[in-house]
Amino acid sequence: MKPLNFFKFNANGAGENELVLVVGNPGSTGRYLTMSQLYFQRDAQIPAILDYLQARMKILTAYREGVSNFQKSDSIRSTVFSLSNSNKAYVGRLGGMRDEYLMARKENKEKEVRANSPKEGDDPWNKIEANMVEMRQVFGDNFVLNPQPLRGKVLAMIHDLYKYEEALKANKTEDVTKLSAIISGRLKQFDVSLERQLFAVLIDEMRAHAKGKYVQELFGDKNAYNAAEELLATTKVFDPKSLEKMLKLTADKLAANMDPMLVAARKIGPAFTQAQTKVAALNKDNTTWQEKVVRAQFALSGTNTPPDASFSLRFADGVVKRFDYNGTTAPYKTTFYGLYDRHFSNDGEFPWNLPTRWMNPPVELLKSPMNFVSTNDIIGGNSGSAIINKNKEVVGLVFDGNIESLPGYFIYDSKSNRTVSVHAGGIAAAIKYIYKADRLLKELNIE
Repeated sequence: MKPLNFFKFNANGAGENELVLVVGNPGSTGRYLTMSQLYFQRDAQIPAILDYLQARMKILTAYREGVSNFQKSDSIRSTVFSLSNSNKAYVGRLGGMRDEYLMARKENKEKEVRANSPKEGDDPWNKIEANMVEMRQVFGDNFVLNPQPLRGKVLAMIHDLYKYEEALKANKTEDVTKLSAIISGRLKQFDVSLERQLFAVLIDEMRAHAKGKYVQELFGDKNAYNAAEELLATTKVFDPKSLEKMLKLTADKLAANMDPMLVAARKIGPAFTQAQTKVAALNKDNTTWQEKVVRAQFALSGTNTPPDASFSLRFADGVVKRFDYNGTTAPYKTTFYGLYDRHFSNDGEFPWNLPTRWMNPPVELLKSPMNFVSTNDIIGGNSGSAIINKNKEVVGLVFDGNIESLPGYFIYDSKSNRTVSVHAGGIAAAIKYIYKADRLLKELNIE
């Protein structure tokens, strides 16, 4: 392939304090959320999300130890890795929202915009704040009761049974047939031990974050694990023959059936539906007022502030720059020496162990630059973005932000927020000394 337009590759990379541009599609930010929305995320939403992530990381990590099948074990490990990555992001965001300095900056900015906005019609900040008061009352039920895969098959079955019974009452034959097949399918590969743990932690989350009376009505003051164990021991739903008989009952006879799973379905199903409907309505209303808040901001700042990221293409400018870190100063670049230090400092144990191909490196590789940091404002979605210099030459590829950049979802702080990129010199060194891909070196005009 011989493209007419492309960025040339510069293996020298970028030097300290050099201008660099990230070209990519950043995912989403919340820079124009109101303070009431940020307080909601800080006090209710993110703590609930972290409970969800951390509980399942713990359960799946322990569960994986008993899995002998390599493919299944590897799949579980990938899931745990994904959860831990999300956990890191939310921990960092929450830390930023608990930072008095950062939140004071947000509060002062909101006061400034509100003070300089026309006083016409309803105040959008007040409208959003009133909505967020209501949101706090329904968010927990909507979030915790959402039948996502990692909440387990017990909750999924509860929702299925609720929908099935409602369809049977309404004499919706087609829906009944479809739901019957879905419910029966839940019994395949049903691991009682795992599902018991997932449902037990769900009960704890209901108690911590949900507002509905159904939690106390269903589980009382029982220990969550005991309550989950009792449910699985007494219900007939997870026995194929009993389930088959249950799904043949008429609407009246099913309504008279007090199987604990059906009882749970009749309480949890409506609670989730009501909460989901309310959350959707509040979010829709907030969208209208949010637009007014953003317009007020742009009326004041013009093009001095960018719009929120939305996966659309943008150029983010910045400079290559070191930052204060852990009582010292982090250099603007790292070398391959650090890669080998991780391997040998951890005695070559997983996940720090290097493949055989990487052992016994030449000195030229060791001293080559590997990664570098810059002040470009990025967010999730920018991974893989080219980072170029003023001459439109590729000097690296973005793959992350530093830990200090995680509050960047709602505020950018140039003091410590850094984009982390693979250095073009590191790419060239790996191609040359490890992969021996000479044709690729020639194509990139690297000697």
